[in-house]
Parts: sequence; C-alpha cells; structure tokens
Amino acid sequence: MEEDDFLWLQQWYQDNCNKDWETGDRIQLRTLDNPGWWLAINLKDTELANKNFQEIKDIGRSEENWTVCKIRDTKFDSACGVENLPGVLKVFRHWVENESFDFTLENIKIKENLMIEDDFLWLQQWYQDNCDGDWEHTYGVSLENIDNPGWSLIIDLNETDLEYANFQEIKIDRSEEDWILCTVKNTKFEGRCGVRNLPEVLKVFRHWVIENEPSKNNEYAWNDYVIIKQDAPEQFCPGEIGVVCGMSEIKFEDIAKKYQSELGDWIYLIKFETGREFRVAGRFLERYP
Repeated sequence: MEEDDFLWLQQWYQDNCNKDWETGDRIQLRTLDNPGWWLAINLKDTELANKNFQEIKDIGRSEENWTVCKIRDTKFDSACGVENLPGVLKVFRHWVENESFDFTLENIKIKENLMIEDDFLWLQQWYQDNCDGDWEHTYGVSLENIDNPGWSLIIDLNETDLEYANFQEIKIDRSEEDWILCTVKNTKFEGRCGVRNLPEVLKVFRHWVIENEPSKNNEYAWNDYVIIKQDAPEQFCPGEIGVVCGMSEIKFEDIAKKYQSELGDWIYLIKFETGREFRVAGRFLERYP
C-alpha cells in the first residue's frame, strides 16, 4: 500500500534535517477563516530550490472546494478549501517525485472511510465540524516544525466541547529524538514532539476528544433560539432572547458553582441581536418561541 501523503511529508522533512536546515520555518500549516487551509514549505537549500513548478491557478469548484498552488520566494505556497488539503499534499508529493498529476481532473478531499485509522484526516474533519461561520474567523489549527528538529501542534479549544475539559499533561522523554509533550494552556491544546512523533501527538488529541464527547443530555443545538427564564438569577438577564452559538458540558465543581448548576449540566453561549454574548446554564433557558 502506498504511504500516506502526510506521513510522506513528515519523512521528507526528516530527510532534509541536517542540524542546520531545520532551524527556521520550513513547514507551516494553518487554517484560514474562509474556512480552509494554508500550507507553506520552504524549499531553500533543498534539491527543489530551482525546480520548475506548473502553477495551479485557483481551481474553484465552489466556495468550499478550491485550490491554489504556486512557488513563491523559494516556497511551495498553497491554499485550499476546508476539505481539499489531501489534494494539496498529493500535488506536492507528485511534484517532488516527478510523477504526472493533473489536478484539474482530480477532486481529492477528505474521505470518511479513511478517518477511522487516519488521525490527521480526522483532525481536518474535527476542524470542519467546528466551523460555523464565526468560529473559524478567530480560532483554528496550526502545525509548524521546530528546530530540535520536531513539530509543534496548536489547536484552539474556545467555543468547542473541550473548552472546559480537563486534560492531564503528557510528557514522554524516551531520547533526544523520541519525545512528546502535550498540555492545555490558555484554552489551547499544545503538542510538541520529536521529528517522528507527530502521529503520536495526533492520537493523544483524538483520544482526548473522544473521551470528552458530549453526553446525551445536551438539550439545545447550534442556532437554536432560546429565551432566558424569568426566574433566572439577575446576572443571567431574565427574559432576553438570543441564539445558541456555543456549548460545553460542565466537568468542574468551580464552573458548576459559577453558573449555579451541577456537574454534567450544560453551559450555552448565547448571542443577542446587539452582538453581545454571554454564557448561561441550560437550566435557565427554554426554547423560543
């Protein structure tokens, strides 16, 4: 079976590491707020630095299904729709390996059946699932190389089911090249690791998400209109009407106390017509109208 294109890219990065080349921004992957992905690969001091590349100009099948790939300032510079990152990775690999690839005839996107075992594809879907027209304009995912060499993965957790989830730091130090450090700080999952350990970090995040999947007692969904009950405490603005634009399950006693609720209850982020937002426990809400 052909090696996965993302694993292949990690190996390409490792093959170019020589204790000097990796000291800089060599591979950068970030989400875009349209939503989508941006991937930049620095080709300086590699055998690709002067290689010709046929620019792929704005293949726009739809607002969500598009791709741009070019070489600029000795960098492979690409951007794509939220589902098109697998195709961009394949473009880069085929170019490096001198294989023909007519991207205009292909529509390579996230394949649901592959996500069962592919944690990177799963992460792309997790990001897409959290995009709601607002979230992706402020939050997202970033992946960059670090000069040990290794990788740094940062995932925003604000306004997701993981915003208040507990995470126990994971620190494994097997050798100078074989290590991982995963933490949650300032509402961000931060994973750093050795050059070969990125799959391990991705698996840590995925397992943590699965462990904290919402329970079935979640009463409201995104974009539901609600009214704050008249008997709600004054600080929760009784009688006001808004729309649900975020939610998280209460997993800590201090959070439960703050919102006058219990463990296992839900907190909802409510947005009002004025643009003002604040969080209210589900017990103080009811559907409107």
